[in-house]
Amino acid sequence: MDGPAKYEGSKLQGYLRGRTLWCAIQLVEIMPQREYDDIYNEILKMAAEVIIEETRPALKLVATRALIKYSRKAKPEALQVMVGEIFEAILDELIGMLDTASLDTIHLPIEAFTAYSRLNEAIVG
Repeated sequence: MDGPAKYEGSKLQGYLRGRTLWCAIQLVEIMPQREYDDIYNEILKMAAEVIIEETRPALKLVATRALIKYSRKAKPEALQVMVGEIFEAILDELIGMLDTASLDTIHLPIEAFTAYSRLNEAIVG
C-alpha cells in the first residue's frame, strides 16, 4: 500500500473524507473534548475544507453536519482562530447550499449559518 498519498486528488479521497466525517459525527457525544482537542480541531478543519472545496452535495452536507456538531463542543477561542481566516468562505458556501439542498436537508446549512453568525457576533461584539 502506498498510504494516504495514494488517494490524493482522486474521487475516492472525497468519499474517504466524507466517511471519516460521518464516523466522527457518530463519536462526538462520547469523545471528551478536553482529552481530544487536537482531534476536534482536525475534524473541524477537515469539515471546513470539504465545505469549501467539495462539489458533491452529499459530502458538503456531511461536512456541514460535522461542523455543527463539533462547533458546539469546541472552545470559542479555538474556533475563532481556526475559522477566522476562512469564515467568509464557509458562509458563502453555506449560502450556496441553500439553493441546492432538498427540503429534508435544508436545515443543515441554515443551522450552520446561524451558529457561525452567532460566532461572528461574539468575535466582533
